[in-house]
Amino acid sequence: MADKADFSEDLYAILEVHPNAPQEEIKKCYQKKILQYHPDKVDPNSSSDVKHNSMTMYSAIDKAWQILSNPATKKEYDSRVKEEKLNASLPIYDTVPLDDLDWDEELDCYCYPCRCGGEYAITEADVDEQIELVCCDTCTLGLRVIYSEESLTRKSEVDTGS
Repeated sequence: MADKADFSEDLYAILEVHPNAPQEEIKKCYQKKILQYHPDKVDPNSSSDVKHNSMTMYSAIDKAWQILSNPATKKEYDSRVKEEKLNASLPIYDTVPLDDLDWDEELDCYCYPCRCGGEYAITEADVDEQIELVCCDTCTLGLRVIYSEESLTRKSEVDTGS
């Protein structure tokens, strides 16, 4: 997908749409904004600053649409933004490699105990997306999971029964 720089901007704010808006609404907001900042709509007598700002905004709107119009890249973007917000506000209890988490057949996820008595749980889908921060199911502490090629390879072998 996009590089990390794409996560520094609020793509929903650029399009002036709520993150939970349906795809049709996101599309309508994109179309409205892209027309507003289209280079052909800028007054030719405008200053170079106005033209530059309009082109910068046009590019940002286009980039936002490229990411948010595709369900896979939108999902990845939303996950990374959520992770960044957690990272900024969540007190981290521990940092552990994926291999230190135990597979719980009953819960169908990897688990790690929290000092409060609760558990950190990370699903296979979270592992596939390499979600790094996990919240405790009981308290406000977070766990940072470290992924390595070796642990992901082992996980893949377990999934396929190799």
